[in-house]
Amino acid sequence: MELIKLFKQLKKTPQRKDYHPEGDVLTHTLLVLGQALENNEPDEILFTALFHDFGKIDTLKYKEDGTPTAFGHEIASLKYAKKFVPSNLQHDVLMMIEEHMRYARLDEMRVSKQEALLKKMGKLNKYMEKFVVYDDMPLLFSQTTEDERELLIIKAINYIADFHHGTVYYQSDVGKK
Repeated sequence: MELIKLFKQLKKTPQRKDYHPEGDVLTHTLLVLGQALENNEPDEILFTALFHDFGKIDTLKYKEDGTPTAFGHEIASLKYAKKFVPSNLQHDVLMMIEEHMRYARLDEMRVSKQEALLKKMGKLNKYMEKFVVYDDMPLLFSQTTEDERELLIIKAINYIADFHHGTVYYQSDVGKK
């Protein structure tokens, strides 16, 4: 039930239109998750997609001109991921959530900072490279139709319903008895 309440809050949390033509954080989350599901991504990417922006609920502020901001949301998102992400995935998912904003701006960093972040992320770089593409809404909107985006949202909603009811099949459980 708590997860449903959080989704309602995400729906009420606006974002900058220049970065987020989709509008609210819930729609954004569903689109990011839908793309990851569409591409059969591993659990680490799925859970990062699902929880990466939950902290915007807590960090939403408005500039003088009315533009919404959510500075520090990546750190605030960690508490939600800690609560809901399976323990065997938490280390990787938490690191990906914490660094997703920096990773998205990797090409703007000095070489020494790039190298440090890439070293820190280690084996997760392969996941982060995909995730930052899924998280890029202007790119998605330039490459898809409204109908295609609606199908991504439906796919994400079905996954979340299964997760909420405890019937999600985790790829990391393959081969376990």
